[in-house]
This record gives sequence, structure tokens and C-alpha cells, in this order.
Amino acid sequence: MWKLLIADKADDLITQGMTGYGAPSHNTVLAHFQLFEATHPEDETRPTMQTVEVIENKCEGRSAIAALKGNFYVGKLAGSDAIGVVEDYTRIEYAGDSRYDSSIEPERWSCAFISPTMRVCRLEGGKTRVYARVDAKEAQIEIGRLLAQKVEAIKADEDGEQKDVEDDRPLWQKRLDEEDGRSRGKKGNRFDGPSITSDIP
Repeated sequence: MWKLLIADKADDLITQGMTGYGAPSHNTVLAHFQLFEATHPEDETRPTMQTVEVIENKCEGRSAIAALKGNFYVGKLAGSDAIGVVEDYTRIEYAGDSRYDSSIEPERWSCAFISPTMRVCRLEGGKTRVYARVDAKEAQIEIGRLLAQKVEAIKADEDGEQKDVEDDRPLWQKRLDEEDGRSRGKKGNRFDGPSITSDIP
């Protein structure tokens, strides 16, 4: 499990996320994690690659998980002799909704540096991303903490400007929504489709 620490200012990963759900102006990418796994001997359809992002949505007044799932491959990158990694995603998920999408562009990168605790990736276009290796349970705790954080809801007024709105949900609804936020990512609440051995969705 790897957590993004640094990315180039020009990298869309900062503003949009790899999933693209951070692109709307009312959304923010709070965190970005990647999980690499070996092919499962009893289930070769299980994804070996996941990218998990926590997206803050001010229109909905909550944060949610966006995830890409697929497989990774190691070999020579096209157009060069460099040994690199291709992240090939086939499924995208957001807040529990899952869909297969063959139009997701693969990510291709080579290691500029790698150690047991850090990975520096150089993408084909020259951009650089720095990841720190983290324990999967620690990552899950951080994701749960981000999902549980209060998000101030906003809405557009007549002039199209964004403004804060009061949370007028009934108390029982607030409690249900808070419990739903805490439960995301647990084994019993996985998204539809192939699962993985980690508790990360």
C-alpha cells in the first residue's frame, strides 16, 4: 500500500485525482492511495491493482471513496528501453456505485527511485510522483478519519455563486449518514464486483 506525498503542480492528480472525481469545482481530492497485489492463485479475476481516493464533495456535504481497479504489468515501456509499470484499469467506482469502463487511460511510469519505504515515479510525460509505503490498516484508519470529517455543504444562489447552507437534516438522518460514512471500507460493505484480500475497498 502506497500513499501519495508529492506530485508536480502541473499534475492533474492534484486537482482531479486519477479517478477524475476531483475535477468539479465543489470537489477536492483529500488523499490518494495505491495498492499492488500478487495474482491470487485461486482467483485470477481478482484485481491486482487499485487506486483509492477520498473525494470531498461540498454539494453533497460529505466525502466519499472513488476507486479504480484493474491490473498492473511490469516490463519495457513502449517507445523506450526503460523497465516500467503499466497500470491498466477496467473498473471505476464512486460512493458504492461500480461500472466497467474500457476508456480509462492506463498509467505508465518507471521508477526514478525505490526503497522499502519510498517510491519515486517518473511518468511518460516527465511528471514525477512521490509515494510513501504505508501499512494497509493505517491507510484504512486514515481513510475512515477523512470520511468522518464534517464537510460544510454549499449550493449555488440565483447568481450562480456558491454559498454555505445549513444542515437541516433530521437528527436521525444525520446519525444514519454518519454511520454510513464510518462503515465505508469494511469487509461487509465492499462494492459490487471482484473483491480483494485487503479491507481497502
